[in-house]
Amino acid sequence: MNTLRVASAGVDRLFFVLTGLFSVYMGITTFVFVQQSPQHYSTLMFGIVVLSGLLALRDVLSEGQVHRGPRFWIRLGLAGLMLVAGMVSTGYLRLHADRLQIEQPFHGTFDVVMGAILVGAVLLANWFHWGTILTTVIGAVIVYFFFGHLIAQPVILRHPPYEVPFVMTYMGMNGTEGLFAFLPDGVEKLYFLVIFAAVLIGSGMISLVTEMGKGVGRYVRGGAAFPAIIGSTMEGMVMGAAVTNVVMSGKLTIPMMKNYGFRKEFAAAVEVSASTAGQIIPPVMGLAAFIMAALLNISYITVALVAVIPSFLYMVGVTIAVLIKSEADDLPKLREPFDWQILRRMLPTFVVPVTIVVVLLLWFYSPSVAGLAGIAAVLVLCAFQGPFRPSPYQLGIALKEGFEIAMQLCLLLVAIGPLTQTFVTTNMAGRLSALLVHVLPDSSLVLLLGAMVLTLFFGMGLPTPAAYVLVALTLGHFLQQLGIKPIPAHFFIQYFAVFSAVTPPVALASLAGAKIAGAPFWPTAVESFKLVVPAFFVPFAFIYHPALLAFPNPSASVLISIAAVIGVQFVCSVVLYGFFRRPLGILERGAFALAGLPGVIYLVNPDLLYLWIFVAAGAAMVLWVVGGRALRGEVRPALVEPAAEGDVRERGPGR
Repeated sequence: MNTLRVASAGVDRLFFVLTGLFSVYMGITTFVFVQQSPQHYSTLMFGIVVLSGLLALRDVLSEGQVHRGPRFWIRLGLAGLMLVAGMVSTGYLRLHADRLQIEQPFHGTFDVVMGAILVGAVLLANWFHWGTILTTVIGAVIVYFFFGHLIAQPVILRHPPYEVPFVMTYMGMNGTEGLFAFLPDGVEKLYFLVIFAAVLIGSGMISLVTEMGKGVGRYVRGGAAFPAIIGSTMEGMVMGAAVTNVVMSGKLTIPMMKNYGFRKEFAAAVEVSASTAGQIIPPVMGLAAFIMAALLNISYITVALVAVIPSFLYMVGVTIAVLIKSEADDLPKLREPFDWQILRRMLPTFVVPVTIVVVLLLWFYSPSVAGLAGIAAVLVLCAFQGPFRPSPYQLGIALKEGFEIAMQLCLLLVAIGPLTQTFVTTNMAGRLSALLVHVLPDSSLVLLLGAMVLTLFFGMGLPTPAAYVLVALTLGHFLQQLGIKPIPAHFFIQYFAVFSAVTPPVALASLAGAKIAGAPFWPTAVESFKLVVPAFFVPFAFIYHPALLAFPNPSASVLISIAAVIGVQFVCSVVLYGFFRRPLGILERGAFALAGLPGVIYLVNPDLLYLWIFVAAGAAMVLWVVGGRALRGEVRPALVEPAAEGDVRERGPGR
């Protein structure tokens, strides 16, 4: 065991040092023009594959300190094989980058063999880091590229025969396609934004945003949820990964909610629903946003700007649901002491770097430049945080965690490259669209519902970016044929790929939250789903109300659309929880549902008649509940004011 511990620590240190050197190289190439250079991209591939291999080897050695059976030795052997194969194959590509680029697709046998070894090493690394399901899907697609011409039925799936060197050119021997497809528009743009997020969190951002949540939570029922809602949302603004956000902030917010009377599964669900927003909230969105920018050939800042209003509506919907549920459960205000010193000392370290990143992105500087500038600003400003100044050790740990997250995301970008390339080169996307034209009805709403279900289905076992890519390649082109513009069509798919992280039966973010809360998985997943369901209306709304995607230059009609979405979300939460000011009977819940139906119709059919019916019916139901309750004298006691800090310390949390 001691030997494994020493070996694991040694590999961990080697990973940190080599990733630091890789980061220096990435920083230099940010300012030195090397785009479209075969040597540059083969160097990136070498670094990603080898460093991912070291990370996998370290994880296996760490596992061996606890379990040392046959499974450990098999995994250790595979990790070693993957590391050696990746090092040899990527090293070969680096040494022969120029020749391979010139000779494509007429590669020799040995070149093809080395390319196959590289593909195998990437798939094995992906299996270690991203699991069996995604690796199987990517492997099956690669096999299809090689042997799809042998398919007899259905004919639509058969593609023309391709020579093996031709296929390998598009899989891993070309510095711009296949495994390399997302290096320019993904890895180079994503890398330093992830490191920026990690350094910002290492500077103490979680304490800051949690404190900001306390400031709101002291004035509303269920106030203990607001450190999670506000804190995890702001953390997600810079991290953009649902499960990571849950793990980082949930360790603090979930116990706090439980102490204030939240049921375990509901406490976990609040954290999960707030953390999921990180993949759709600018400026640093999830990996799928970078892939979308690459597929649509648009700038990343364009994607980020389009997401502003929909992400706001997502958080409004979640907040409404939390408030209604908190009132139904008669949860108290938050009575934790508010530390103004944390806010005063640490707020500049958050606001200034994020502002710098946003401004640079708006000025169309590359995300790499913005990320590096943000990192520099954090490192300077955190030195002025007084008693909250992070130590060099804390910053080092945060930097290492950032390296690990960045490398895993870079590997994912590399691994899904062949998936995208196969669909494009074999014209699978076009042929599937032609098939769907004859099979499916000519109705954009029906197709959108189908795309929603398909995306949620793929998201059950795949990471959000992979689920987005699969559905975008199969249905994205077809949705555009129906008249839906490319950006709304891809955003629709991406949003439901994000929602799949909280949708049962496989909800990875809910699983992480349940583990932290000590709650059963299934009730947690159901509670998370109920909090997110009101946000399901948002993607449908921005398809039929394009002004919702027109930020920063929306038309005046956007205010009407925003109000309609919020109204529908409110009614949806009331129906789901059966509560508004008081518990509702079955007939009242049904009446609220009927009142909300015209609003739902308006979201997919922008006729003002439906909106006015919705407003009138909704207002009538609100008056029925509020007026009838007042007549019967059923008034819940007013919330008490926040207790003094000394009182809190004496009495502790509670009602």
